[in-house]
Amino acid sequence: MSPDAADYATLLCEAYGRIKAVDPAAVVVSAGLAPTGRVPETWNGHAGHNGLFQDERIFMQEMLDAMQTINGGPCFDVFGYHPYGYSADFDAAPDVASADPTQNCANGFCFRGVEKIYAILQANGLGDKQIFATEFGWIVEPPANCLNSPSWSGRAWQIVSEPKQADNLVGAYEYATTNYPWLSGMFIFNLNFNVAPWITDQCEQMRYYAVANRPAEAALTAMPKVAGAGVGELAVVPGAVTAVYTPTQQPIDETISVTLKNTGAAPLAYTMTVQTMPPLNLNGTGPLTGSLAVGEETAVPLPYSLDGQSVGSYAGSLQIETSSNGVANSQNVPVTVHLWAEIYRTFLPLAVRP
Repeated sequence: MSPDAADYATLLCEAYGRIKAVDPAAVVVSAGLAPTGRVPETWNGHAGHNGLFQDERIFMQEMLDAMQTINGGPCFDVFGYHPYGYSADFDAAPDVASADPTQNCANGFCFRGVEKIYAILQANGLGDKQIFATEFGWIVEPPANCLNSPSWSGRAWQIVSEPKQADNLVGAYEYATTNYPWLSGMFIFNLNFNVAPWITDQCEQMRYYAVANRPAEAALTAMPKVAGAGVGELAVVPGAVTAVYTPTQQPIDETISVTLKNTGAAPLAYTMTVQTMPPLNLNGTGPLTGSLAVGEETAVPLPYSLDGQSVGSYAGSLQIETSSNGVANSQNVPVTVHLWAEIYRTFLPLAVRP
């Protein structure tokens, strides 16, 4: 099937809307775009397309254009890209051809090719978006007989030594930490496919991207790690409130207590908003804004009242917005009061031990 950026944009925008409707705080990452290089052909009006694959940069621009039409903007929070290293060292400059395989980044086939992807985001007014390196790595040499395997077709030029694989992986993390504040996730492909029991073909090329039992494993283990900024996380108990009454028990005038606790690693600020839907009346008492230190908790009284209503369900909610180290989040505590014509109570049998 020929890739079509507009088709993918339609699918992603639909998924994005459904995900955000359920969890507004969910982080949606677009499917990792793989480098294909510059493609000179045109297919069905699509530049850089040969009917089988498309120049990834042109695909990306078509995808962003389609999202603008569908959604008025991007349907992702983070852009996914696969900046594999191929034969080039981690710091080889993008789009520079060289007779030296360690410096050859023709067609953007190198780790720093991700810079060109970020440039496209910037050109579309999306420089505030982050990128995830959803897959990256370097492939090492298989046994000689494997080079004739179909799995290795077109891959031999990418081979690096095992020590070079280790140096490049560590170097890529260090380079990104120093130069790419917009590259917030880096996922090595892969940890241990070389020893995975379900991969029985000794020549399967995925085995040779693995780092387990190779110098890269030790190098990555010893690599200095950069801790990200701590973020506060809000825990709310209860997460939802449900009460059941009969109409004759009206007027109902009750107060529940909602506990807010910061279970994260940094202070957070919060703002509460009561969403009331008459005839159920919800009232926020006391301050609706505040802050919580790490481990701190506070009890928030939430009065509700209902009067003169017939059998049915009546709803409202407590919306809580938080901010911590530049990270915003939100939680919704639904409040539902049911009026039932009759409430039946069932008691479990009591067994008395002699």
